Amino acid sequence: MGKSTWTIVVVVLIIVAGICIVKYNGLSMVDEQVTKSWTPLGGELKKRYASLPRLVPEVNLYVGAKLTEAMELSAAMAKFTGAGTFAEQVEAANGVETAVQQLAQVLAERFPVISGQHQFDVIRQIAQGTGAAMAPMIAAYNKAVDDYNSYSRRFPANLVAAAFGFPAGYEYFQEEK
Repeated sequence: MGKSTWTIVVVVLIIVAGICIVKYNGLSMVDEQVTKSWTPLGGELKKRYASLPRLVPEVNLYVGAKLTEAMELSAAMAKFTGAGTFAEQVEAANGVETAVQQLAQVLAERFPVISGQHQFDVIRQIAQGTGAAMAPMIAAYNKAVDDYNSYSRRFPANLVAAAFGFPAGYEYFQEEK
């Protein structure tokens, strides 16, 4: 190979390396934004879910049976509590939201007379949504996830993401309504 061929090869390699560096830095930035936006939301969800582990046995005791939905909520809470990464926490929180919604619905349908009890009230309040306080956190997290998912799926960022072990995408937080 001649000198001009090597020069072209070196220039192409420098351009490819530059593109990889730019895309890696972009992926790092949007990945970090997802993590940062989950932190306050995850903390609020932990506070929100704090009373659920003790309420489930009380509900089962009060209705005189072990409700399947209450057992599913307990399992979802255990998964949320044991989640290691924030991506696992998001998945588990989505499970808790669904389980709370289902339990609240069953309690309202099958036990309308006792739905004024404290245990039922707390579960119903959680099932009714996060309210105005958490809405901006949910929106910020889901926006960060959208930005990351969009960026990481575009060429050549998708190749850089795969090469450097970035997640293929993150799960949105699905608040049950």
